[in-house]
Amino acid sequence: APSEQSEIADKIRDRLRHLEQLVDDSLDYVRGGGSEMSECSLFELLDALKASVEPILLAQGGHWREERPGHDVLLIANQEGLLSALTAIAENGLQMNEADQPALAITAEFVDEGLAIRIADNGPGVDEAAIERMFDPFYTTRAGGTGLGLALAAMISRNHDAKWSVSNQASGGAAFTLLLPLSRVLMTTANQ
Repeated sequence: APSEQSEIADKIRDRLRHLEQLVDDSLDYVRGGGSEMSECSLFELLDALKASVEPILLAQGGHWREERPGHDVLLIANQEGLLSALTAIAENGLQMNEADQPALAITAEFVDEGLAIRIADNGPGVDEAAIERMFDPFYTTRAGGTGLGLALAAMISRNHDAKWSVSNQASGGAAFTLLLPLSRVLMTTANQ
C-alpha cells in the first residue's frame, strides 16, 4: 500500500540522516575540528549559535534565553570550530531533555580568567559518573549516539587553550561552561 511504502521511505531517510551525521561527526573529529585561527566577533558567534539551535528548540515547544556582555569583543579563534563545539553541547542538552518545554539559557560573561560561555538546560542533569567520561571519544549514554559530538567539542576547546566544566544546577538541568583564556580575547570591538 502507498502509505506503507511512504512509511518505509521515511524510515530509510531517517537512517540515512543518522549515517550522514555519523560520517560528518567522524570526519570532523579526525580533522580536529578546524584549527585555522583568525579574529571573530563574540556577538556573531552567539548569533550563529542561536540560528543553529533555536529552530530545533522551537520545534520542541521550547524557549531560548540569552545574556551577553554590554559590548562585543573580538576572539582569536576558529569561528566555525567554536560554533561546532557550542552547537554540539546545546544539541546534546536538547536530545537528553524530556521536559514539556525544553529551555536553553546561554550566558557569555567576562571573568577574571577570560570569557565564559555557559549553556544551561532544564533537562535531567548529568549523571556524576558520566561527567568523568562524557568528553571521551565514542562514549555515549544515548541510544543512537555516536559519542563524537562532545569529544569534538573537547578537542576544539583544547585547540583554543580553553576548557569545559560541567555541573548540575540546583534548579535542575545541566550547565556546560567553556572558558576561553584572556589570551584569546581582544578587548576591542569590530565596530569601534
